[in-house]
Amino acid sequence: MSDISKYIIVKCPKCGYEYVASEIFYPEDILGKVKNVVRDDNGKIIFIEGDYPELIEEWQCDKCDTNFKVKLSITSEIIYDKNLDFSEDFIIDLEDKDKEKLF
Repeated sequence: MSDISKYIIVKCPKCGYEYVASEIFYPEDILGKVKNVVRDDNGKIIFIEGDYPELIEEWQCDKCDTNFKVKLSITSEIIYDKNLDFSEDFIIDLEDKDKEKLF
């Protein structure tokens, strides 16, 4: 059984008929189609070439024929776990008994 709460549900504003967002939006269009990204020396994006994300779609309800628009809001959340960051060297000081277990 799937967890419905993990899906984006869209409701008809007139009758309440429900849709999964992927029934209305083409998933590949939601993020846009980037062809080229130009960054400065610090990694800041200064130019993007490609197609914009399509975050607004028009739809006609299958139940009551009402026309409506759906606008998706996409946000991002950065999760940083310093315990998983191996970009810098580190040293683990092992005791002799620990070294014996390795060999």
